[in-house]
Amino acid sequence: MFIWFLGLIIVLIKGKWASLIVPNQFAPDFTAILIAYLFLYYGPAAAGMFAFGQGLVMDIYSGGLYGLFTLLYLCVYAGIYLGRRLFNFLVPKGQALIVSLSVLLEKLLFIIILTIFSEGIIFSCSFLWISVVSAISSGLIAPVIFSLLSRQKVIPV
Repeated sequence: MFIWFLGLIIVLIKGKWASLIVPNQFAPDFTAILIAYLFLYYGPAAAGMFAFGQGLVMDIYSGGLYGLFTLLYLCVYAGIYLGRRLFNFLVPKGQALIVSLSVLLEKLLFIIILTIFSEGIIFSCSFLWISVVSAISSGLIAPVIFSLLSRQKVIPV
């Protein structure tokens, strides 16, 4: 329940205040990190439901193309699912690599979808570099967030 609440808070502050906290060039994708955390500690079903739910919330609050973020976060989930078969997801190096590749897949798919459905959008090389830096920063911070979240104490009711 805590992860769902944390994901909702991240979605709500992502657009408005995220650039004030962290510059856009270095902004890690915390939703993708939470999807990976849920996949590792709670299983594929919980991570898939979280990815779908967070995608719906992002679609509702973004006001853009409906279904875009749901598709993107389900692709992050698919990237994590396939990445765990190739890399060891239990060690920090594997976690960083899988999260980085999944976020990079998300950013590239975002570029492709916007190019297909938007006529007036022209992407620059700097946007691609920002996407790569965001993927790398997400991968580097993922093992730290995994460690912090796995240490949280759950108080039984």
